Amino acid sequence: MKGHKARVSQSFSDILSAMDASGMLTFQGHKGNQYFFFDGMYLDLSDTEQVSASVFTDVGVTTTRLQAAWGVRVKEWESSSLHVFAGLRYWNLKNELTIRTASAPLRHFSR
Repeated sequence: MKGHKARVSQSFSDILSAMDASGMLTFQGHKGNQYFFFDGMYLDLSDTEQVSASVFTDVGVTTTRLQAAWGVRVKEWESSSLHVFAGLRYWNLKNELTIRTASAPLRHFSR
């Protein structure tokens, strides 16, 4: 953040242990030749690391993704069909880093 980069490498079990909340929802429906779908995902992760005897880092990552589309079947063959869709997608990724002592924050970065 602000010109500084940090590489993060996490295993799947590390991600599961740092997960605070998560959820997914998918819906698909059709009526006649019209189709609709919605897909949403939310993930909230946080972790704390002690970097010295009196300094800690708190890291948080929140991801939200929502997408929806409406479409129509424009052509149908014996074993396949052609659909045209229009839709919207929202994607938000928030990263936070706090450097602190045991009693007070020293610096907070958010992007």
